[in-house]
Amino acid sequence: MGVKICHMEMFMGRSHNLYLTGFRVNSVDRVVAALVSARNFLLVGGRARDALAALSGVSGDIEAIDVIPARALIEFAIDAAVASVSNRNIRGAVVILNVVHNIPLSVERLRSWDFDYFLSVEVSELLDNYSLLDHAEVMVLALFRAAVDIRGFGAFGSESLGLAPRE
Repeated sequence: MGVKICHMEMFMGRSHNLYLTGFRVNSVDRVVAALVSARNFLLVGGRARDALAALSGVSGDIEAIDVIPARALIEFAIDAAVASVSNRNIRGAVVILNVVHNIPLSVERLRSWDFDYFLSVEVSELLDNYSLLDHAEVMVLALFRAAVDIRGFGAFGSESLGLAPRE
C-alpha cells in the first residue's frame, strides 16, 4: 500500500512540492514530515489551509511516538500552532513548529539528539521571537519542561522521568 505525503522544501529560494508514493513511512516519520511541511507551507506564502491539513493528518500517528515527554510536547505544539493559524498569527505558528521539528520522537533519535544545539539555536530563536507567540509563557514553560524530561528520558528509563525515590 502506498503512502502519499505532500512536503514543501526550500531549495535555493524556490519551493518544490514533493510527492512520495509507494514507500512505507512509519508514524514517527509522518509526524516529522507534517511538522516540517506545515512550517514550510506557512513560510511560503502563508498557506494556512495546507499547513492545517498537514497537521490534522497525523493526529492518529502521535501515539506512536516512543519518547513520552516528546509526545506530550508535540501534541501541545500542534494544538498551539493550529490555534495561532486560526488567530491569523502565522509567524507565531512558524516559531512554534520550528522549535519542535527536531525534537527526538523515537528512542533511536534520542540517542543522537544534539541537546546543546537545541538549547543554543532552537530555544534561543524561540526566545528571540517570544513576542510573536500567543500565550508565550505557557509555550516556553511547556517547552522547557519537555526538554528537561526528554533529556532525562534515557537516563531514568521509560517508567520514570523524575528523581529517583529517596530511601
